[in-house]
Amino acid sequence: MQWHAYDKIGAYFYFYRLGPKKKTLTDFWRMIWEQKVERIAMLTNLVENGVNKCIRYWPEKVNGDPLKSDQFTVKLVKEDVWPDFTRRQMEVSKVGIYWNFLKKHNPLYLFLTQQKGSNDDRHVTQYHYTTWPDHGVPS
Repeated sequence: MQWHAYDKIGAYFYFYRLGPKKKTLTDFWRMIWEQKVERIAMLTNLVENGVNKCIRYWPEKVNGDPLKSDQFTVKLVKEDVWPDFTRRQMEVSKVGIYWNFLKKHNPLYLFLTQQKGSNDDRHVTQYHYTTWPDHGVPS
């Protein structure tokens, strides 16, 4: 179960939720897109004490292959690493899905193609606290 909630401090909203799993990756990026999230604070590592906490929801290398989900493409633009945390700057694009028809020997075949949608790219910064202890607080 992917539990999440939100609250408001002054004029700013914040969301908190569990890290995405493989089957919820598109839902995660859809929430980021729809709510116009600009910053993500990640307080867990991908694996802690041998337990998978969440999947990598960003690309592995700066300017490398983008991460693609059903509806979104994520590019890692910049990554700064410090002893206790990593800051990642990402560019997120929404991908439109278009239906195309191809007649091949009867019957009619249907396939999907993805093309970049008309929406602007968005910039999201992730603050990944890599030394935050599992079930604890930093000392």
